[in-house]
Amino acid sequence: GKSTLAAHAMEILGLRAGVLVALSGVVAPDVILETIVRRLRSWSLGQPSDRGISERLLAAMRNVRLPWRERLDLVADHVLPNVAVTLLLDNFEDNQVVQPARGGRVRNEDLAAFLSSWVKLQDSARLLVTSRHPLVLPDMSESWVTDLHLGPLTLTEARRLVWRLPALDALADADLRAAVAAVGGHPRALEYLDALLRGGHASFRDVEARLREVLRTQHEIADPHFWMREGPGNLDGLLAETITLAVTDILLSTLLEQLETV
Repeated sequence: GKSTLAAHAMEILGLRAGVLVALSGVVAPDVILETIVRRLRSWSLGQPSDRGISERLLAAMRNVRLPWRERLDLVADHVLPNVAVTLLLDNFEDNQVVQPARGGRVRNEDLAAFLSSWVKLQDSARLLVTSRHPLVLPDMSESWVTDLHLGPLTLTEARRLVWRLPALDALADADLRAAVAAVGGHPRALEYLDALLRGGHASFRDVEARLREVLRTQHEIADPHFWMREGPGNLDGLLAETITLAVTDILLSTLLEQLETV
């Protein structure tokens, strides 16, 4: 999924990423700056004494009594001219409020302002965000960020993933086609479905019935059985993503129910 894609992006970027600062889930400017300080201190230990970041500067950057804007200025003035910093924020949807017309507004206003400032710093300040929702920042600062949309898997792509998912790999071709359509072509949802089937407490027919009900009641698909069996090999992106959000919750909750009964 998107986290794996981000990891591959970091591998491709290699040394050009500079100091990688990776966080996941809910974050705030103070948390980001604290993590930047920790990573810079670790990086400095491997540098000649004249290239590392001074402890005096690091102490000032982590001083929460200073406004985060002043501490970000320290990063811009004294760190970025010497070393690139790549900020990776994974699962950023935990910080967003979804606005159907626009995307994912950042819930924390300070965080939104921080990221808006970060993307406008010099080229050595890099940002990589993974999220279910488009990024929305103040003053349309998201225009400084390239949006790379990771769409649903096609049936052909899903077959490659299924090679390492034994329960799904054992399904008949028609059932596999239905499974891919039912979860919106989403890799993590397919993994949940495989784990559910391998648990031995549910057959594909049992799960398929629940998923058909989701398609019928939440997505107004009049004939979900036909849609799952005969639908296009390349799923419609928007429909697939809305289906995924509902289906993933069902599969995960069912898995948790199984664990409670073991």
